[in-house]
Amino acid sequence: MRSSLRRFLFPRVLTIIMLALLLIRLGQSFGFGGVVEQVTDNTFDDAEIQVSGDNIVWKGENPNENIYLFDGSSNTTLSANIRYTGYPQVSGDIVVWDGGPGGGDPSQIYFYNGSSVTTLTNTSYYNSYPQVSGDNIVWVGQSGPGDTEEILLFNVNSSTLTTVTANNLDDWGPQISGDNIVWQGSRGGNDEIFFFNGSEITTLTDNGFDGRDPQISGDNVVWSGGPDGSQEIYFYDGSRVTTLTDNSYDDIDTASLRRQHRLDRLQRPQKHLRRGHF
Repeated sequence: MRSSLRRFLFPRVLTIIMLALLLIRLGQSFGFGGVVEQVTDNTFDDAEIQVSGDNIVWKGENPNENIYLFDGSSNTTLSANIRYTGYPQVSGDIVVWDGGPGGGDPSQIYFYNGSSVTTLTNTSYYNSYPQVSGDNIVWVGQSGPGDTEEILLFNVNSSTLTTVTANNLDDWGPQISGDNIVWQGSRGGNDEIFFFNGSEITTLTDNGFDGRDPQISGDNVVWSGGPDGSQEIYFYDGSRVTTLTDNSYDDIDTASLRRQHRLDRLQRPQKHLRRGHF
C-alpha cells in the first residue's frame, strides 16, 4: 500500500517541481520575479536611492556623506574626497550630485561619466539640486553670493553651459526630461511654473496663487497649485493646461520635501532654508 502510494505521488510531485522551476525561469526571462540582492552591508544608513537601468546610486550617512554607485556587480565610492554630499541622481552611466565642505562654504555640482568624476562648478556661490536626463544636467545656481537663484543647464557631449534663466527673481526646483526642463519661479508675489523646450521658455501659470512641485516626462508636465486649503493638480500636454482635480481638499506632491536636514549642516543662507525644496 505504502509503496503504491509512493509510486503514485512521486511522479506527480516531480512534475509540480519541474513546472514551478519552469515558471520561475520564464518569469526571469520576461522580467518577472528574480533574485533579491543586498547591495550594502555597513554600519551606517544608506539613503536617497536612485536607479537607472542596472545602475543604482545613493548617499551613505557616514561622517563624509559619500555618494556610492552599484553597477550591477560592484560598489564604487564616487565622492571620496568631497564632504557633505547629497541628492545623487542617475541617468544611464551619468551620475550627478552636489556637495561642499560645509561651514558656510558653497556647495558645488559634480558628475561621474562612467569612468571619472568631474567638478562641474567651482564658484564662490551656491550650486545645488542637480537633475540629469541623458546627456543634460540641470541645477540651481546663484550668479553671485546672496543673489537670486537661476536655472543652469550643461550638456555633457558638447560641454556647453547654458544659463536658462537670468533675472532678478528666484527660480528653483528644476526637473528635466530629455531637452525639456520645468521649474517654479517667484513672480509678482506668487510662484509660477515655467517650461523650457531647449530653445524658448513658456510660462505655464499666471494667476493669483502659487504653482508648486512640477514634474515632467517628455512633453507632459504636472504640478500642484491653488489657494491654501484647495491645492489642485494641473497637467500640461505640450499645448494646453488642464485641471485634473477640483475638490475641497489639497492634492499635493509630498515627495517635494527635500533633505532639509542637510541645509543646517551646510549653513546656507536663510533664503535657501525658506524654500523647503532641497
